[in-house]
Amino acid sequence: MSLAADAARNHQNRYGGTWAEAMSVYLRAAWQAAHVARHAAKL
Repeated sequence: MSLAADAARNHQNRYGGTWAEAMSVYLRAAWQAAHVARHAAKL
């Protein structure tokens, strides 16, 4: 979660936008990475 918050802060500083938009981008990416890792672990 803290990595997503740091990435969102950097994204917001670079591109602007709201905190909610930036967090949405990085939390979605974190969930996707966890999903892929979970499925890869089953192989």
